[in-house]
Amino acid sequence: MINTSFYKRLLNFFCIIFFSFFSLLSADENLYYINVDFLLNESKIGKKVIKQLEKINENNIEKIRNAEKKLIDKEKEIKTTKNIISQEEFDKKIASLKKEINDFNNFRNNLSKEFNSLKNDRLNELYQDINPLIETFMKENNINILLDKKNIFIGSQDRDITNEIIKLIDQKLN
Repeated sequence: MINTSFYKRLLNFFCIIFFSFFSLLSADENLYYINVDFLLNESKIGKKVIKQLEKINENNIEKIRNAEKKLIDKEKEIKTTKNIISQEEFDKKIASLKKEINDFNNFRNNLSKEFNSLKNDRLNELYQDINPLIETFMKENNINILLDKKNIFIGSQDRDITNEIIKLIDQKLN
């Protein structure tokens, strides 16, 4: 015997889901997207922040290269004196070099962590400056939902407001 009340409840459930889905689809009139990466790379303030970060990163890379070069030179020096010095002195120099290599690796890792932390802080500050402008733009243009383009598989080009947001940011933030 078939339990008809169960099937009626199941049918009601699917009807609710079906109509809810269509009501969400009809709300797409207020759904837009922006390319956040493009916005960051093309807005004046975004370019400024990226340029500052690149300069800091280049300085860090130069520091690492200089320290690495000193270690390589020291290693070459130790190799050339291997047959001239005693085994005990050679072992001391190798131990010292290993300690310097370990210190170098710690220095490089700390530099990388500091840079990533600084990068995150600067980008968060930038987003905090940009967010109120975007929120105001959304209110003025009756936009309910704004998505990042990288999270959209396919979207209509007329829903992309990236260039409008870049113009707004360039006008308001210098």
